[in-house]
Amino acid sequence: MRSCVFTLGGSVQNGSEPTGAVVLDGERLGYLDPNGWKLNSPSELELTGSACRKLKTGGGTLTVRFPCGAFLPR
Repeated sequence: MRSCVFTLGGSVQNGSEPTGAVVLDGERLGYLDPNGWKLNSPSELELTGSACRKLKTGGGTLTVRFPCGAFLPR
């Protein structure tokens, strides 16, 4: 079974969380939306609610992007 928790290859800078673009199968998900995504820590992202269910039941493509300066790669 697929997990809805992902370890990022770096850290999201404090206060930059809402600038992220998280897209599941072409649909942009909302930050802190009950059916979108959240950060559990600066380097751990979690899909929530219906977004998590969609991923677990066949959602195929997840893209996570943050603008320069908002994300510091390892």
